[in-house]
Amino acid sequence: MMYENTGEHQNMKIIYYLANETNIGDNATAYAIARKLNENIEQTCEIEKISAAELRELEVDTTRENNIVIGAGVHNLQTLAYSSLKTVWSCHQLPMGYFTEINNIDIVAIPEYAISTEVESNITTKLIKTHGVAHSRELSSLVSDFNQSDIPRKERYRLIVLGGDAPDISGKINYFSKSSVQALANYLKEYQDNDEFTLITNCHRTGKHDQETGEIIDNHQKDSELDAITTEFIKSLSQVNEDYLVYDFKHNCKNYYTELLGAVANSDSIIYIPGESTSMISEALSVIPAEKIYIYDTDSMSEAHHKHVKYTADKFPIFHLKLSEAKDLYTRCHTCNSTTDKYDYNASKHIALASKDILEFENEKITPSIRP
Repeated sequence: MMYENTGEHQNMKIIYYLANETNIGDNATAYAIARKLNENIEQTCEIEKISAAELRELEVDTTRENNIVIGAGVHNLQTLAYSSLKTVWSCHQLPMGYFTEINNIDIVAIPEYAISTEVESNITTKLIKTHGVAHSRELSSLVSDFNQSDIPRKERYRLIVLGGDAPDISGKINYFSKSSVQALANYLKEYQDNDEFTLITNCHRTGKHDQETGEIIDNHQKDSELDAITTEFIKSLSQVNEDYLVYDFKHNCKNYYTELLGAVANSDSIIYIPGESTSMISEALSVIPAEKIYIYDTDSMSEAHHKHVKYTADKFPIFHLKLSEAKDLYTRCHTCNSTTDKYDYNASKHIALASKDILEFENEKITPSIRP
């Protein structure tokens, strides 16, 4: 990972993005910002993935202080706050009480729904307000991936993306339960269109925990069985719908999510997305017409997730499926008649353009005042 300060890297600015094996969505957000910044910055740059431990090793090399490091998620906040490199941080859930760390970062990108008056008054560094989170999905590449895939060709699809267990801002895990997927299956049975071919996929968080003990169940490895939540959903849905395909997410295996998005984007089709995935919502709204998007509540949603879904439903003509208090019934809501362009939702270009003037010159880094 480490480079000698000679040869081609000597005069080249490097944009690092923080990544680990666990936080897949945050990794993707950081990479998307890095990629878009590299497209817009006027200097020659190279993008490199880096871990928090590797970033700490770079701190001893003072020749690298004008390089950039980008991270996403609460778990990367302190790593960036302690860095002497130029820093960009993005997060969709803002932790209260960390304003000292946040203000030691050069650029902070936060969705509008997460910015209260108190938050804005306490942030003194460069603040960029976004709709959703940054991502790298592009319509042309999604359709190309679909065209090269072995997904059956149909006139219309109904893509159902199952959610998963998710942490709230305190780190407490909220579970995506069997009762929630049963309610979703019951709703889908009622609104079945015989002209739509059903595609089902899940994510690395689906059925991730034993909901009695809280222990992690590793059901998304290559040879593992289908997780209990996806199994329950298929069991409930298949009582009336026998014409479907399931694409089970497995680590280090072929993941069909991009091809499935391409299938929907390339046809008169619809997609169901879990409300606890801010990244999936942001991606879908960038490549699929809003009126073809159904965002459904899950019992794994945090307060921040609920705020994001409400914000989205108020601004875009999506369908919002609200889960009853008993978590056994969905009600469809459609309150926004806006014609907002679907391509306005990707935050990566917005962040890159708003931050490039600060990052592309050899100006002084904010001096961290909280080094351990």
